[in-house]
Amino acid sequence: MIDQYAEDIAKRYGKMISPDKVQEKDLVYGTFQELDAKGVVVEGGVTNQASVSLDALKIKKLKNQFIGSEKVL
Repeated sequence: MIDQYAEDIAKRYGKMISPDKVQEKDLVYGTFQELDAKGVVVEGGVTNQASVSLDALKIKKLKNQFIGSEKVL
């Protein structure tokens, strides 16, 4: 329980970094855009800047799409 509490504090108050690849317990921040069935951005579609905690994702397939992704500038 102490380890979990210490990890939680580190996440909330730790130093933010921008690694080259997403790892399993990362917080991902970015611009999310609506895509069509072919994976092309929908013109006038939904676009939102948000952060996603991979720990909070319950859908493993979706979580795995983030893991290993590289940052785009």
